[in-house]
Amino acid sequence: MAFYYHFQYLYDLTEWILIEDARKALNEKKDYAHWKEGLSNIFEAVYINKPFILNVYHDISRDKIEKI
Repeated sequence: MAFYYHFQYLYDLTEWILIEDARKALNEKKDYAHWKEGLSNIFEAVYINKPFILNVYHDISRDKIEKI
């Protein structure tokens, strides 16, 4: 039951996971001086989470993916 107190749908959980992973990967590297490191961190996070990313890509509609 705890799941439903935080996320109404599985898509909401998926969105939260992707946003949190991106936030952790950027880790304060969003400014002009550190953008290359931030971008590299994002690519590394996508590579590490490739199975999850591909499942999201194949299972969720394009509209929802663009929203996320």
